Amino acid sequence: MHGMIWVQGGFTFKTRDGSGKGLVRLINTGKTQWKAWTVYTQLERLNNQDEIDRQKLEQESTQTRISNGVKGDKNEEPQVLIIGAGMISSLLEPRF
Repeated sequence: MHGMIWVQGGFTFKTRDGSGKGLVRLINTGKTQWKAWTVYTQLERLNNQDEIDRQKLEQESTQTRISNGVKGDKNEEPQVLIIGAGMISSLLEPRF
């Protein structure tokens, strides 16, 4: 039995939906034969990400105007009662 040799490398990729990075680890199974042991991929950016970011900014702007009053003249704190929701209620509370 011969000793195992590992090779690891990174790569980038593009698909019709987006682009990302990956990592592959190869192991030799014979003198001149290699097989993929692990392959990891991570989609980092969607092709329409700019449109998604623009929509998110518009939504945040609208929510700010609503919470401050349309003309920005509302000075009182919004009153919100969260019932149940377990641990998620502690995450939602600071947003209001």
